[in-house]
Parts: sequence; structure tokens; C-alpha cells
Amino acid sequence: MLRLTLLILCACWIVSSGETRAAKEQPFGIEKRIALKTSRVIGSPDPLTPFRAKRIFPNLTFKNPLFVVQEPGTQRIFVVELAGKIHEFPHDQTVKKTDIFLDLNRTIYSFCFHPNYKQNGYIYTFCNVEVEGGKHNQISRFTVSRKTPLRADLKSELLILQYPSAGHNGHYVEFGHDGMLYISAGDGSVGMDPKLDGQDISNLRGTIIRIDVDHPTAARPYSIPKDNPFISHPNARPEIWAFGFRNPYRFAFDPANGQLWVADIGQDVWEMIYLVERGGNYGWSIMEGPEGLNLNRPRGPTLISPPIISHPHSEMRSITGGYFYQGKQFPELQGAYLYGDYDTRRMFGMKYDYQQKKVTWQKELATTEYRIVSIGADNAGEPLIVSYTGELLTLERRPKEVEPKVPFPRKLSETGLFTSVEKHQLVPAAIPYSVNSPLWSDGAIKDRYMAIPNTDRVTFATQRAWGFPTHSVLIKTFSVETDPGNSDSTKRIETRLLTLHENGEWLGFCYKWNDDQTDALLVEKAGRDIVYSVKDSQSPGGLREKKWHFPSRAECMVCHTREARYVLGVTTLQMNKSHNYSGTTDNQLRTLEHIGLFTKPLTQPHGDLPKMPNPADKTEPLETRARAYLHANCWHCHVANGGGNARMELHFSKPREKALIFNVKPRHLKFDLKDPRLIVPGDVGRSLIFNRISRRGKHQMPPLASYEVDPLAIDLFNQWILELGEKSPFPAVPPPLPDE
Repeated sequence: MLRLTLLILCACWIVSSGETRAAKEQPFGIEKRIALKTSRVIGSPDPLTPFRAKRIFPNLTFKNPLFVVQEPGTQRIFVVELAGKIHEFPHDQTVKKTDIFLDLNRTIYSFCFHPNYKQNGYIYTFCNVEVEGGKHNQISRFTVSRKTPLRADLKSELLILQYPSAGHNGHYVEFGHDGMLYISAGDGSVGMDPKLDGQDISNLRGTIIRIDVDHPTAARPYSIPKDNPFISHPNARPEIWAFGFRNPYRFAFDPANGQLWVADIGQDVWEMIYLVERGGNYGWSIMEGPEGLNLNRPRGPTLISPPIISHPHSEMRSITGGYFYQGKQFPELQGAYLYGDYDTRRMFGMKYDYQQKKVTWQKELATTEYRIVSIGADNAGEPLIVSYTGELLTLERRPKEVEPKVPFPRKLSETGLFTSVEKHQLVPAAIPYSVNSPLWSDGAIKDRYMAIPNTDRVTFATQRAWGFPTHSVLIKTFSVETDPGNSDSTKRIETRLLTLHENGEWLGFCYKWNDDQTDALLVEKAGRDIVYSVKDSQSPGGLREKKWHFPSRAECMVCHTREARYVLGVTTLQMNKSHNYSGTTDNQLRTLEHIGLFTKPLTQPHGDLPKMPNPADKTEPLETRARAYLHANCWHCHVANGGGNARMELHFSKPREKALIFNVKPRHLKFDLKDPRLIVPGDVGRSLIFNRISRRGKHQMPPLASYEVDPLAIDLFNQWILELGEKSPFPAVPPPLPDE
């Protein structure tokens, strides 16, 4: 019996050893790594910005901060958090904790000090609250204790002004040089001004409000300044100073003359800055910035004034107004108006000549990695900048960098990444890869490579993007079939490079292939659109036109977000799959570990690491396919602090109940859907996510670089939503946020 047992164990060991050897003998996709020494993708073709963002108060991080200000005459800094808290702390870089100055337990956007604050202790807050079943903006006054500790007394609240607003709120309150209180009021909607409030001066939405809070009347806790422009106009709200705004997000008074400047967030094409005059009409929603939008809509009582500055969405996506620099650190900025952009994370400056009535200087000042929601100044006039991700920042001069020995490549053939551009053959050191769930790009075929300099290594991460060494380049070529279904008609359209700059910033560049398919030229900074023809038997002449968008440099970084660590495809979820390496199929993680790409060996076998399915793989469950699609196309913005304004958490690893999409009311656009939710199990018609995926143009999702609806997505989400209706139990609807 013992002998039989030993024989069985021996046989099992032999079989096991044979299986282990077989596993080890399985060919790898790549046998050894070749050092990359030819890349010339170093630096940038564009001049570097003269400044960069520098974090201040490094021990403090806030939750959804929106505003920062320094108390007049003291060293106290105040930070406003969206959920209702105002924190205070000393202007000391070593500070490690804050105190609560005021906790309103309601959505708050900003506050300001009364000009006579030292004597009366008055502050004025801008909040949004639910009142009798509808959202309203509220301007309130609070009194600050004159005794230590100096705190705002919650019981001292005096409601100054209230008006309905369920969207574009404007968000700002400040005293002008004339002692009047100014308030920026958005159009109160989340769409294309559906109630036509932009040109309607019978209500306060879409306006700049000006009131006198020092001289209340018997009827209200303020009076109307006698020089307000519409005080005698029939049916007009006399509080209005100017109108025609969509979402005036921060305004500033020029300290040199008290002139009012307003930054207005645009709709589809433009972001604007206006020099605002008494009684001015700034166009919304007849105009969007400098261009006509709804020219047949009713107009307000005064002529429309154009913006002083207009940024197209290839440069900027969501403007954040700022202030006029009065500091001493940067003499060249003295008197300049500083402003920024939430989405592209950049800052700009401009100077204006009031006599010549023109901008005399305008410049991009800084490219940052932060979601800029507020730009103000400390008491010394130096920048205090708020990032929605929780950090406080200022500006510092960018250190002078060593110029690369060779200029930035203007052609693919100059990049040093190809042995033959015409044949699309990359250097042997470039590592090909593919992803589980590709981003939708109007049906384009994609070839992907990573080029890691020398034999530098990559830091592996299980959930988020991997960490790459400086001068790494990710390469993606987009091709289309001009005769759909005929692989011989494949034509290369674009190659995109994403490269890690010396200063730690990822930069994106597009190259347009020529008609001869022999090379590709660098696309200009602003991006470009082209039109090409494809065969279509249903179209006149058997051809139809297709549009292709080359993203601007700024647009590249709208999706490659800081929260996603900028790299979207090179993650374990996406890379844990088999890839065909020129005839040898192997798991990519196994191959990359084998060639020593990672700084450390994998902690688990690749089979135990997370991965996503391909949404087109019908052998996988509908829900995992749909969640993989949302991850690839949406999660980089729809994640905590990712830039998407919805509350969704679309990372594939999020448990169903934490995705915040099932039976949740949309916070913004509702279109004409009846009682919509983000996803309504069993009801496609009420599911807003399906609606946005299935449209192109305004409010499409994904928002960039796509002109065609993905038929796979339509079918997938239709089936999934219907299937969800057959399942129970279902995640409970999460509690509303303070502003919902």
C-alpha cells in the first residue's frame, strides 16, 4: 500500500513538473527588451509658459473647495468648501490644521467682507438652497464676533436677497469701489437658456445685480442705487446693473479705476471676458461670445456688446475669472488681469488700454495639473489659487530648462520612433500593446505602442495608470477603411503622441498623415478638422463625407486628467489581456514582466490581477461589458474630482452601489425626457446616459473628437438597461448632495 502511494505521488510530481516546465516553455510575446536610444520626442514645439503652479499650505487639503480669501488687515486665510464649511487658518506654510469659521450645512460658493468689516464684522455669503420645492440662490449677511475666537455667528443670519436658480448660478458676491454690493447671477438653467432668461430683465437670472446694503428700506434689507440703469424701466427688476450672461463665474474690479470685468462660461464654442458697463447687454442667449447662436430670440432693451476676449474651446473649456495683479514678485504682471480654465488647467493674463479700447498684451502664463476654480490674491497682492481637487496654489517662475539638442520633430519621420514611416514600422525598441476596452473613435482602427527611453522602467499599479519615466512616449495611430469592410482600403489619418516632459507634465501632439501615406506632419497647437470621403452605396455618387477632428494641445489634456494620472489605456484593467506579437500570442503583463519593464516583479500571477472585458465580447455578462465601456469612455472625468460635473463614479472597479448612476436624478441637463434618471432599470427612454451616448453634437458623450454614434454602444446599453429592469434587489438611491 505504501509503495502504491509513493508511486502515485511520484507520478503526480512528474505531471506537475511537466506542466510547470510547459508553462515556462510557453514562448513570450517578446524575448528580450531592446534599449530605446533613438527617440527625438523631447521638449515641446511650443514655448514653455513663464510660470507654473506651486502648492502652498502643503499640509492642508480641502474637500471640493471653491473660494479662498484673506481677511483684511490680518494673517487669516479663509477657504470655502462646497458643502457649506468655511475654514480659517493662519497664513503660515507650516500650518497643519484649520478651524471652522462658519458651517452653514448648505451649498456655498463664495463670500466677501463688508468694506467696513473691521468695525461692523459683516460678511456676505452666496449660497444655493432648496426653498419650497425649488432651488434658489441666497445672499445672506452674517456678523462675525468681535471677541476671540473670531467666528461668524450662525444665528446672526440676515437674508438679503433670494431668487430662483437651478443651474448656472454665477456664484460670486463682492463690493465695488462705489460701496455697492455686486452679485453675479447665471441664467439659472443647465442648458440653452430654455426660459429665455438671458435677455429678460423682468427677473434676476443672467444678470449682474447691484444693490445698496447700507441703506435698507422698510420693504427689504437693501435699497436700489439711484443710478441703476433699469430703475424706471417697465417690468424690469431695478437691482439689475447689466444682463445677457450665461454663467458669470467670478468678476473683478480694476483697482486703477473700478471698472468691472466679468468672466462668463460659454456653451459650445466660446469662453468670454467682458468689460461690463452700466446697462450693458452681453448677448446670451442670442449670442455665444462673438458669434450668433439664437438670432431670432427676443432681445433685451439695450444693444449687445461683444466680449473683450474670446477663447475658443480648442484653447479653453470652462473659464475661471480672476483678479488684477498688484503684487511685487512679478513686476511684468503689474496691473494684468489674471484668469484661468477649469478643464484645460491653464492660466492666462491680459492688459487693457482703456483709452485705445483694446487689449495690449495677452499671454498664457502657466500650464498646471490642477482644476482651477478660483483665482484671487492675498493681502500682498500675490496669487491665491484654488484647485477643486483640494489644493491651494500660487504662481512661481518656471526654472530655465536646457534646450534639447535637436528641435522637436515636425514630422513622424523625424521622431526617431520609426524604421519606416511609410510602412508604419516602428523601431524594435517600441513595444506594441492593445487594450481590453478601446475608446470610441468613430470606428477607427488603432495601432498602439509604448516607447520607454533607454532601459528605464515602469512602476506597476493595480488599479490606476502605471508610472512612467521622463521622455516616455505613447504612440497611437488611427486608420479608417475608406471602403467599409475592405481592409485593402485602410488609410492612416492621424498619429498621436503622448509624452512625459522633463517637468513631469504629460503633453499631447497630433500628426496628420499626408495623402500619399508616406509621412505625417505635426498639427498646429489649435488642432484642426478635416473631411474625407468613404464609399457608401446609399449616398449620391456612391460617396459620403466623414469629418475627423485633430484635438488641440489643450483638448488632449481635457481627457488625460490628473485624477487618471494622465495615461488612460496603460493600466492593469486594460492591459491584462492577450496580444499578438507578430505571430506569438501572450498575455501582455507576462511579456512585460519577462522583459524587465517593471521596477519590481508582479506581486500576483496575471491571472489573479483585475481586468476588464471587451464590450464587444458577447460571451461576457451585459453589465460588465457596459461598465467596461463606461470606464474606457467616461471614467477619467466621471470620478471624484475628475472634472465631470455629475456625481457618477464610473471606474470599473467601483461596486455597483457606489457607481451612483442607478435611479439617480441628473444634476444638470434633462433634455425633454420625462422624469429622467442617469440609468432607469428597464426604461431606456428615461435613462439620460443612454440619451447622451446616442446623440452627437451638443451634449454628446464622450464630448470630444467624435462625430458618429457608436452602434455597439447603442445596442449594448439598450440590452443592459432592459435586463436591469428584470433584476432585484437594486441599489438604493443615494442621499442627495446639499445642492440637489
